[in-house]
Amino acid sequence: MLETWAPDDPTASLARSKLEQTLPPALRRRAAATAISTQILHEPPAPVDWALVGILSDAVAQGARVGFDYTDQSGRQSARVVEPHRHFLRNRRWYVVGFDIDRGDWRLFRLDRMQSTSILPGAHSSREFPFASIENWLASDFGRIGPPPDEAKNR
Repeated sequence: MLETWAPDDPTASLARSKLEQTLPPALRRRAAATAISTQILHEPPAPVDWALVGILSDAVAQGARVGFDYTDQSGRQSARVVEPHRHFLRNRRWYVVGFDIDRGDWRLFRLDRMQSTSILPGAHSSREFPFASIENWLASDFGRIGPPPDEAKNR
């Protein structure tokens, strides 16, 4: 997929070839068969700052907070401190879900609207995401509706 979406970026091909070398022969044949029998039809995602993805990934793995400047959909700018939970791709855009410290709630941020992102020093206790998945959280109107009944009874 990455090779299809970014044909001018040699890193995807390089990574694929390195992975193929580590696969056992049967799995290598299966990967090759999958590659020649698969065609990607949907549009590629919007460009993303991979350095930013790396910062967010490190922060999630370390249980750290990140600080960044954010421009919302109305053009308003603000400084944010967030405990990132997960980043994801949806409708060609990259987002991060995290607990916004100043607003005291889970929020969604578009990566292309974030600037000057950095991991903040200091320890804090991690928060449990209130839904079984980001998909369920989005379907609940960002937590305003509450967890689905089958999710609530599993808590």
